[in-house]
Amino acid sequence: MGYKQHQVMLPILRFYQSYTMSDGIEIKKESEYLVFRSFGAEIYAIDIKNVLRVEKIEVNDIQKIGNDDFIQFQNKPLKAIYVEDFLGFEKKEASSKYIYIIATKSFDVNYCIIIEGIYETISTQISYHENLCSKYILGNIVFDSKITIIPDFKEIARSLM
Repeated sequence: MGYKQHQVMLPILRFYQSYTMSDGIEIKKESEYLVFRSFGAEIYAIDIKNVLRVEKIEVNDIQKIGNDDFIQFQNKPLKAIYVEDFLGFEKKEASSKYIYIIATKSFDVNYCIIIEGIYETISTQISYHENLCSKYILGNIVFDSKITIIPDFKEIARSLM
């Protein structure tokens, strides 16, 4: 059982990562992020360099095998994860028949992130606050007056090995 592919336009987000050199000169490095909502109250972002593809699928395309969720992606089973499971946040059921997957790349483990929706593009600087960082959180930005979490998807991939 496969899933029906739907073409998805990706809103590319331009963030400016700020660095300060020892002599006090600030350097801004542009990064591109995809901002999305998962199945809780939080908003998330992923570096676009780590995104292989975004596709719209039906909720019933997710297959439960043991305790894990999988989808058929390019004729191969792909482990499906929810960000909330790694960050310890509350997760609710899908509110629509359709959801999205973000197929990741550049990690040693192939997996996809199951999400509920994608937001529009913005430009901002990434912030790093000690009280918002953890093993699975790199930093945050502000999107639509809300704190947006940038999960550490590389660390999440390590935990899946």
